Amino acid sequence: MADAEKRPIIIIKKKGHGGHGHHGGAWKVAFADFVTAMMALFMVLWLVAQSPQTKSAVGAYFRDPLGIESGGNTEINTGPNTGGAGFFGGGNTAVAVDTSFSAGNGAEQRPTKELPELSNARSRLTQALMALHMDSWARHVELTAVEDGLRIEIQDSDDLQLFAPGSTKIAADARPMLTTIAKEVGLLPNHVVIEGHTDASPASGRVDNWVLSTERANAARKFLLAAGVRDEQVVEVRGYAERRPRLWHKPEDARNRRISILVMINDQPGREGDEPESGHPLIQRLRALDLEAQGPSNELELEPDGKVALPP
Repeated sequence: MADAEKRPIIIIKKKGHGGHGHHGGAWKVAFADFVTAMMALFMVLWLVAQSPQTKSAVGAYFRDPLGIESGGNTEINTGPNTGGAGFFGGGNTAVAVDTSFSAGNGAEQRPTKELPELSNARSRLTQALMALHMDSWARHVELTAVEDGLRIEIQDSDDLQLFAPGSTKIAADARPMLTTIAKEVGLLPNHVVIEGHTDASPASGRVDNWVLSTERANAARKFLLAAGVRDEQVVEVRGYAERRPRLWHKPEDARNRRISILVMINDQPGREGDEPESGHPLIQRLRALDLEAQGPSNELELEPDGKVALPP
């Protein structure tokens, strides 16, 4: 009995093996990367399906999310491409984003003295067009802040055309709208570029789409000059035929037929179409080489009494 009491007490501990143990958190990192990639994919797919105006607006928002450069947000039309009511229509067709006239990514900041003028012109033009109560043409006018300035674009539709098919005559119901645009643009000091675009349908009659788009742009120029735009404002008239459609996947869509009026930021150096300065050393050297290639002048000099001075 005494020996039993002196025996040591042996305690056996058995480690439980329930559950699956710890495998680490690497799977969480992989899953988070997968979710992020899927979100980026859906964002890209959404952007691809949007209209050019929406893409430009989203880009402007990410360039200046706080609206510091322009001092606020502006509504940009999603356009008839998305089935909305247009720039002046109702409903949830406008996207409130920043549309400041900024230099873009990596570009040198441009002089800003003209930017408030363009912003004010857009506001005045919007109010003036709304005052006309032109429900038919309201959804066809888009005012967009672009890199080069302010773009005013007038689009056709299946039931409303700025020009008759194959014609350069402006429709009568569109003239009040163009007159309003001309009066507002004529108040600005900025240069203007007028562009004509057609759809991919073959032009009827004697002209092709290149000639038709150019002649329509020139017809718009003549009307705008008569309605208030100054002659020295218009620096270019361009015709692009069907080469720059709004809807690449629908080249024959009526919305590809349009007239674009670009109110430019005048003091941008190196703008396409500007002539080089005559005082540039390269220009002077080229002119000197041209004169050397022509040889001595063949012009005859006159003596004081009016007789021709013959060369010795």
